[in-house]
Amino acid sequence: ASQTPVPYRSEPLSVTNGAVTLSGTLTMPPGPGPFPAVVLITGSGGQNRDKDIFGFKVFGVLADHLTRHGIAVYRYDDRGVGESTGRIATSTTADFADDALAGIARLAAMPDIDPARIGLIGHSEGARAMGAGDEAVAKIEAAHRAMVGDIPAWVEKTYRPHLAQIWLPWMKYFVAFDPADALRKVSVPAYAAFGGLDIQVLPELNEGPMRLFQRAKTGLVTEYATLEKVFVPGLLEDIATWIQTATRR
Repeated sequence: ASQTPVPYRSEPLSVTNGAVTLSGTLTMPPGPGPFPAVVLITGSGGQNRDKDIFGFKVFGVLADHLTRHGIAVYRYDDRGVGESTGRIATSTTADFADDALAGIARLAAMPDIDPARIGLIGHSEGARAMGAGDEAVAKIEAAHRAMVGDIPAWVEKTYRPHLAQIWLPWMKYFVAFDPADALRKVSVPAYAAFGGLDIQVLPELNEGPMRLFQRAKTGLVTEYATLEKVFVPGLLEDIATWIQTATRR
């Protein structure tokens, strides 16, 4: 099938982090540059470079919008996914962070990219409500009960896989890691967006200046497949404008 030409350059780019090779796509605005750039980081679990969720290519859409607005974007297949090597099962959040840093280093060495204006755009992992109060826990429990239905049957079906997951290196690191400690050390401009109906990252505990992603009705994970495959109006424009403003020289 033919595809509509895009007004920017798109090329494959592989990045090496130790023994792991990350295969991805770099999109570059037209012109000589040097351009500001971002590396896109997926959440927990293995995802491809487009972050395809039930047919909604979240990172593909985001990369297209940002590149059309003068921002270079690198997105890559997670370890063990698509064309990338490595294994997620034996990796931790620290390993994934090193993957992202390797992407930044690769971009910084390119003449068309300004090494002083490279950032990260990620979601999910590291933003869950650790240490939530009783009211927050009750809300999460109620939402899960509504989603699961027959609790005993669900436990019988899933407890063995969940027990195995607890012993994964990723889970051990995730439970011990407090993202608040890392966030206190951040000294560069940061943009945060939260979902008003999110039941995994509760907005009343974590809400920033914006609400994001898609127009939801319930906020349940089961709704992901049925949501319209678009971002909430204005979000992409806000992200692009924020990056342009934060990196203006």
